[in-house]
Amino acid sequence: MNILSHQQENVGGSNSFEKAGKRLSHILDQIGFPTIRRSNTFQEYLLETCAKELGELKLSTVRSWFGTNSPSVSSTKVILTALQEEYPIGVAIVTVSAWWKLGAEYPFTASLDSISQEKLHFNIMRILTNEAGGDFEGFSIEQLQHFRDSAYELARQFADPSITSCPDEYLVALTRYEISRIRNHKN
Repeated sequence: MNILSHQQENVGGSNSFEKAGKRLSHILDQIGFPTIRRSNTFQEYLLETCAKELGELKLSTVRSWFGTNSPSVSSTKVILTALQEEYPIGVAIVTVSAWWKLGAEYPFTASLDSISQEKLHFNIMRILTNEAGGDFEGFSIEQLQHFRDSAYELARQFADPSITSCPDEYLVALTRYEISRIRNHKN
């Protein structure tokens, strides 16, 4: 199995990112680039930010990038660098450029920085405290750590676009919660 087919299986299903245009659209989605009249908006943005490096950039050329064509490696780096000025990419330009051009390793894997991890751990413990009524008596340290680790793993998986299925235990927990909520609401 080659890297591209492995990435396609893990992110968005078969043939999701087979064409460079699909990869470009996904890159723009990931950074929050406007979707309305995307080809036109993208061309205008590039003409404003990097016309010197790209020269005359025709709309037909930009439109072809959303199909099967893609710019040169040096141009992809110029384009991604220009995008980064207004739309933080959060991943090394060279990695995103390689993926756009070649379908190399998927660059947008989820990673939580230390501040995000601290916030997540705080929220997990806040939820646990609320649900336990502030009383941890009867819970062992191992049980509390297991809960924290399970909640953290769920949050990490939710943030990772390469994970396409939900573990059954999470679905069971959600179902139990919703049934309990509905039953309590009736009373």
